[in-house]
Amino acid sequence: MKLCSLIGLLLLVGFPPATEAAEIRADELRLATWNLYWLSAEPASGMVRRSVDDYAHLREYARQLDADVIALQEVDGPEAAARVFDPVIYAFHFTSDGGNRQKTGFAWKRTLKVEPQPDLVELAISRTRRGADILVHLGGRSIRLLVVHLKSGCFDDPMGSSKRACSVLNRQLPVLESWIDARAAESVPFAVLGDFNRRFVDGDTFWPELDDLEPAEADLTAVTQGRTSECWGGRYPVYIDHIVLSRSAGLWLLPGSFRQQLYDPADISRRKVLSDHCPVAVTLRAPEVRLSSLP
Repeated sequence: MKLCSLIGLLLLVGFPPATEAAEIRADELRLATWNLYWLSAEPASGMVRRSVDDYAHLREYARQLDADVIALQEVDGPEAAARVFDPVIYAFHFTSDGGNRQKTGFAWKRTLKVEPQPDLVELAISRTRRGADILVHLGGRSIRLLVVHLKSGCFDDPMGSSKRACSVLNRQLPVLESWIDARAAESVPFAVLGDFNRRFVDGDTFWPELDDLEPAEADLTAVTQGRTSECWGGRYPVYIDHIVLSRSAGLWLLPGSFRQQLYDPADISRRKVLSDHCPVAVTLRAPEVRLSSLP
């Protein structure tokens, strides 16, 4: 049986909780985002032709990351993700746009209770990517997560620029803002993670449009703001991969938990077959649910 078919079978049958996953605290969530750069399900295929050894290197980095939920970008579905994240430990959900090989999606540890939500289809403007959406139950509470991969090429240009990339990004902005406002109106803690392809720097107009405090839950925290990326020796020092938390989710943020996972300098020759993005992660700790607050 081909390995790809075997992985597909593993994804369907389900597993008992693995030992590694059983160590998750019921009220904590290690949350990460990682753009895996045209990750295909089969070696030597797709836009980035990886060897079996290249996949093994990615698996080791995923093992070191050890996040509970990972927002993924540029992945050709669950079979590709299962080459990097052990399907005994992780389950997967990806957008359903079958012809897109740069899907967004999630991997999460099987001990978690997760409910996939409909794709944010409207985000896929001019053949860009849909948003993948899930609801995660944590310590008696819930948090909504959206992974995005927005249009590349308008990293810090004015949003009113005539560049085509900026025009597309400018059309994606109200779609994302509407999703944020809908969640904020529900008073549900939420996070938006992924490759925004936008630098949240002083004077940027994209970020203030999202972080407009209307409704109040839309008082957002971008955990990457004010930090310098050291990915691949600081090649691109200003983050475009972000984890954005709603007001209440921001209160769950465990101080000092931010981490950018770097690649081993010895792997510099593999930079084009690993990823040009380094994973970033934080830990959230949900407040205790008091019995008096339960129905």
